[in-house]
Amino acid sequence: MDPFQAAYFGEMVMWFKDSKICPGAGYILQDILFTVIVAMKFKDCYWTVIESLSDFSQWKDMEDIFHECNDSVDEDIYAYTYNPVETDIEQYTYGSLSSADVACFDSPVGAIGNQVI
Repeated sequence: MDPFQAAYFGEMVMWFKDSKICPGAGYILQDILFTVIVAMKFKDCYWTVIESLSDFSQWKDMEDIFHECNDSVDEDIYAYTYNPVETDIEQYTYGSLSSADVACFDSPVGAIGNQVI
């Protein structure tokens, strides 16, 4: 499984010009890729078997024949790939950062965007 980020966030923005406070909450979820990789390694016995064809007495104990075999190089096989989240997601579950959002409420500070402080 490749590493991915999953987070829940909360934020609050104060719009001084509109005299609004806007809370927001949501989640971030990155692309998730789950892969099953199988590494297979086989016994490399062709030469041992060919040499033993001239003397069938060696075939009585199969472990002796395969004991002399070399291991092959392992090969990765991608057996299964599953991608439940294909693109990055950033979704608000409550509110937004817009001053026109219904989750916004009036600021107790008042509008100071047009005033000289």
